[in-house]
Order: sequence, then structure tokens, then C-alpha cells
Amino acid sequence: MAKAQETDALSFAFPSFGELVFGIILGTLFVSFSFPIGLERLARATGWPIAGGLGNFSRSELANAFGASSALQSVSFSTLWTFCLVGVGGYLIALALLSLRHMRFDLFMLGVVFLAIGTASLHIITWTIWLIGWALHIIVIAVAFIFNILGIALGWLAHALQPIFSFIGRVVGTIFGFIGDIFGAIFGFFGAIIEFFIKSGLWPLALIVLGGIIIFVLVRYWKDLREFVVTTGVIGLIGVAAFLLFKLLQFIWPFLKPIFAFLGKIAEFIGRILGFIGRILVPLFLALLVGWIIYGLGAILMDTFRGAWHSGNGRRGVIICSLSVGTLLAIILMETNLYHVTAYYPSYFSVFAMHYLHVSLPLVDAFICLLVLGISILGAFRNVPKMQAELDLKRFQTGFFMLSLGLVIGIVFVAIAAALSQGNTS
Repeated sequence: MAKAQETDALSFAFPSFGELVFGIILGTLFVSFSFPIGLERLARATGWPIAGGLGNFSRSELANAFGASSALQSVSFSTLWTFCLVGVGGYLIALALLSLRHMRFDLFMLGVVFLAIGTASLHIITWTIWLIGWALHIIVIAVAFIFNILGIALGWLAHALQPIFSFIGRVVGTIFGFIGDIFGAIFGFFGAIIEFFIKSGLWPLALIVLGGIIIFVLVRYWKDLREFVVTTGVIGLIGVAAFLLFKLLQFIWPFLKPIFAFLGKIAEFIGRILGFIGRILVPLFLALLVGWIIYGLGAILMDTFRGAWHSGNGRRGVIICSLSVGTLLAIILMETNLYHVTAYYPSYFSVFAMHYLHVSLPLVDAFICLLVLGISILGAFRNVPKMQAELDLKRFQTGFFMLSLGLVIGIVFVAIAAALSQGNTS
């Protein structure tokens, strides 16, 4: 039974068409309203007018909803952030009451621990990536050092063994030279005999004697020489066939040349078609990739609200809800640099976050966080009279899986494109 539940928890359910559409809409709204300045900078960097239009639209709508002046928006954000902090306290109180009601103090401890982990999640992720990068860098340096040492050792060994190999080479050369002189003398002797028979007119007799000797040897030692004769005959037949094939190609090449030229034109035409299809497929692939990632964000947002409603459904509900709330707090802290949290990121991510992800007043994110906290408190109190069943994690893996896969494919695609552009430049 436990194995069956574990299998269900680790399975993946592909979203339906309606979930895809709703997730893309929700993800688009989340990205556009959370990072309007980042979208405008992305539009200037890439030349994508859609990103710039979404950024301008989001900023204007935020101004209409929370005030056009920065002072009014600052007051609104301060109020929302204060309510978020109060909501965190209310959520912990609700978990404490839930734990006392059911004598499950592990629920409160899990809520506190995973709320802290979620709040520090961006720091944990970025520092983990930084450590992995440094580990790979150290491994590359170590491997290069080892190969360098091996190269030095092999060079020293080759220098040390050079006199020995030189001596062996001279000895082997002398032996082969001696053997060559012997064979040269033998072939010279037979050449002199053949020249004698030719000049004396006795060559027919010599051929008869030689043919008799060959026939005698073949008859007498046929069992021992059969494989040699067959192999020699096969090699000879292959050589004759190759020679005839070469002559045949020389004869028919003038007739084949126009055919190959026509096939070359067909291949060139197919290449143009494939190039045209590629110019269509690459933007289409980019659009699908962006839609994939946006849906992943929307699905994660839907999972956040779903997890908030099931915040008191056993350990899984507490863990998922606490992680979701903590992650939302981490995003707001990263966007606004409240309490100077970006100073504790690795330098590369700190610069990236301040340039592309900085939002001085993330009103929408604060509103979403406050809404999630309210639903989480209701979800916890909903389980006070009677503890609901544990959550099925299958429904909470779709957004994470699709977002992670989309980000990995996007990073690989960007890396390949950068390598190709660098190769073309060089």
C-alpha cells in the first residue's frame, strides 16, 4: 500500500487544454505585473515589442489601482507588507491551534522549519549553483593539473628512454639491413639465372621445368597449400574485379555526370526548403518555450493557492503551504531588497537581480502573498474540527516539472545560440 501511494505521489499528470490556457493567462499576468521594469529592459535588449507592451500596460494598470505617484504606491506597499507580516503570525497561530487540537506538535514544527526554508529558498538555490560552479571549476583545474603532470612525466620519460630506443633502432635497422642484403643476393642470383636462360634460348625448357616443379609441389603439398592458393586466388579475383569496375566507371561516367548534377540541384532546392522551414520553426520553438515557462509559473501559482487551501491537511499540506508562503516572501524580499537581502546572494545573482528583477514596489506580489496567507489561515482552521486526508502530491508536480524542464531547455538553447554566434564572430 505504501509503495502504491509513493508511486502515485511521484507520477506526472499532463494538464488538460483548459488548464494550459488558464495557466498561461495566469502566468502572463504574474510575470507582467511582477516584473514590468524587467520586461521593458528585456524588450530593449532583445527587440521584442510584446515584452515592452506588457511592461507598459502593467505599470499603467498598477498606477490606476494603487495610485500614480510613487508616494501613494509606497504607502500601499507598506500597508500590504505589514499585513503580510501579520498574516505570517496569524498562520503560525493557526498551525499552533491545529497542533494543540490534534496533539500533533510536529505540524507546527514543520510549518516553522519549512517557512524558514522557503524564505531562504532563493539564497539556498543561488548559493548551491555557485558551489556547484566552483566545484566544477576546481575539478577542471585538477584535471588540467593532472594532465600537465602526466605530460611532464611522459616528456621526462621519453627524454630518458631516447638513448635506449635509439640503440634498439640501430640494432633493428642493422638486422633488417642484413636480411635485406641476403634477400637481395638471393633475388639477384635468380635474376642472373633467368637472364641466362633467356639469352641462351633455353627459356622454354626452364618454363617446363619450373611448371613441373610447381605442379609437383601443389600435388605433393596440396593439403598444406590449399588455403594459401585459395586466398591468393580470391585476392587476385578481387583485384581483377576492382580493376574492371574502375574501367566500367571510367566508361559510364560521362553518362552519370548529368544525373549527379541534376541530383545536386534537387539537394540544393531541398536545402533551401529546409532553411525556410528552419526560419519558421526557430521563432515557433521560442514562442512554445516561452509559453511553456509561463505556463509553469502559472501552474505553480495555482498550486500555491491549492496548497494554501489544504494548509492543514497533515504533514504534506503544512509543508507545501509553508514552502509556498516562504517562497512568496523570498520573492518580495529579492525584488525590493528589503533588509538588504541581495547582499547575501552570490555576486553574479545579486547584480542580475538588481538589474532585471528589481521592483521597488511589488504591489501585486504582496497582494498575492497576503491572499495566500488568508487562504492558508482558513485552510488551517478548516482542519481544526477534523483533520482532512493527506494531500496527493501528483497534482502539485505538473507546474514544477514543466517550469524546470522549460528552464533547462531554455538555458541549453541560449548556450547553443551563444556558442554559434561566437563561432560566427570569430
